[in-house]
Amino acid sequence: MAAVAMLIWTPAARAAQDSDTAAQAEEVTVTGEATGSLTSASLEEAARQKKQTPGGFTLKDAGEMKLGRASSFEDLLQGAPGVFLQSENGAEVSKISIRGSGITSEDEPLGVMFLMDGLNFNQGDGEATLEDLDVAAISHAEIFRGANAFKYGALTLGGAINLVPFTGYDCAPFQVRLEGGSYGFFRGDITGGGVQGKFDEFAAAGFREREGFRDHSREDTEIFFADFGYRFSDHAENRFYLTLDRTNRNLPGGLTKSEMEQVPFQANPLAVAQDWNKSLANVRLADKLIFRTEEIELDVGLFWFHHDIENRGFFSPVFREGIEQFYSDNFGGTVNVVSRQEILGHRNILTLGVNPQYEVEPTQNYENLFGRTGATTARGVGSSINLPAYFEDQLYLTPRLSVVAGAQAIFAERHFKDEFFADQAGNQSNRQNFWGFNPKLGAIYEISDRTQGFVNFSRSWQPPSIDNLVDFDEGPNSSVVYTPLSPQHAWTVETGTRGEVSRVQWE
Repeated sequence: MAAVAMLIWTPAARAAQDSDTAAQAEEVTVTGEATGSLTSASLEEAARQKKQTPGGFTLKDAGEMKLGRASSFEDLLQGAPGVFLQSENGAEVSKISIRGSGITSEDEPLGVMFLMDGLNFNQGDGEATLEDLDVAAISHAEIFRGANAFKYGALTLGGAINLVPFTGYDCAPFQVRLEGGSYGFFRGDITGGGVQGKFDEFAAAGFREREGFRDHSREDTEIFFADFGYRFSDHAENRFYLTLDRTNRNLPGGLTKSEMEQVPFQANPLAVAQDWNKSLANVRLADKLIFRTEEIELDVGLFWFHHDIENRGFFSPVFREGIEQFYSDNFGGTVNVVSRQEILGHRNILTLGVNPQYEVEPTQNYENLFGRTGATTARGVGSSINLPAYFEDQLYLTPRLSVVAGAQAIFAERHFKDEFFADQAGNQSNRQNFWGFNPKLGAIYEISDRTQGFVNFSRSWQPPSIDNLVDFDEGPNSSVVYTPLSPQHAWTVETGTRGEVSRVQWE
């Protein structure tokens, strides 16, 4: 093609040179609309952000995960440094810990903030329900350890995991994926989307089921996710998110060491007799509006989600928790402003934001009479309020060296209203208010275009969850007891490097 082009171009050029009147080159202006979503950061944008983060930040491309099994968040996040994942009873949902956060949590993950496009997925008291996150809808995951998640208002030791979904701009028009395996494992997903003018859409519908390695460990889930975007201009976009899901999971219970060694696939006999089980249904609505120019970016988001959960567990005259039924409603939002205006000729990135959230959670407990509800043993309403505000400033002293300083201030409230006074403990209603302040200081030096060295010093802070504060005591007259607790806090010093040379990457 190059040779043909030269043959065509050369005579024309010579003819022009021979012309008495030199032809003036005509100015050509090329215009076009911006490509890609403004609300969902692309993998390339996330990689650029990683270079500006003075600490632990891992970027996981879901496309790499889908070369093999792509069933759970354990598949998506495995291999990320400092991220510990453990499947619970072989279930698809994993317990997760980053830097030791939430290592003793019994059920829902605690100590790590989960987000979808920067909008909180956690409940108001900090616990996360991972069943309503679908890996088939995820383009990539951003793992911010500790205070490196300041830009999302994350306060905890573990930091935050921001899950970025596909949009109509970067998804396949239509895709079907089926997976199968041993112990009755089967999963199917249908995804697709596209762009029509100023509108774009993406949707993912899927199911998963498994019999499990152990008896009484069957699990089945159906989930649907969709996002719809509208591009007002090259600088403004709105995106709406919808999630619906349902999960039913049998629980095999614990075994003694001797039982596990002799018959590892058996269930705890009580788990079968009392039909230990966890079932839940979720719905989530969210909306995000973004305005972005070269010098300023404004994000405004709102979300609401509803969880309806029943836990059937161990019941005896000595420990009378049995069946727990509760639902929770969470309301929240975010306002985040990023300014990139220079200061005295130096590049500067200033981030300001607030992330308020409110949760209300009515709960009722019953005796577990061989899988059926018996007499009421507890009833109450828990509520949580979080009001975090934060700022972070990154000033480039030289084109390669920048310093980062920031702080968070938060007010949190945990309230439990006891509505069942027939038990021995009496009225256990209580309210606690917490105030926290977390500073951060760090620096990052770009050794080369692909290598950075960094250091930071920060404080993390986490108020207790409702489950931490309200629990059953033991005994023939066991009842709900509220135990006042103080927030967990930690100081972290972090230093390290990350980069890549040829095919070698490190962090």
